[in-house]
Amino acid sequence: MRRISDTMDEKFLELPVDGRVDTCPQCGYTTGFHVSFLKQPSFVKSIVICPECHTRFDANWILASESRGWQ
Repeated sequence: MRRISDTMDEKFLELPVDGRVDTCPQCGYTTGFHVSFLKQPSFVKSIVICPECHTRFDANWILASESRGWQ
């Protein structure tokens, strides 16, 4: 698992998305993830967090920010 981001003192690991994503590759927890949003200047990045080991993952899910009031 490689670290791909050090934004705002937070470390995110890459989460490969291939089909269903409900198991933490770090600890093996199998009941899904919490989701957090990190605002960037022109978009919102979705970060998933394992509720068991609290590892933060970047699945590279990007949300448009202007049309949803995230300005």
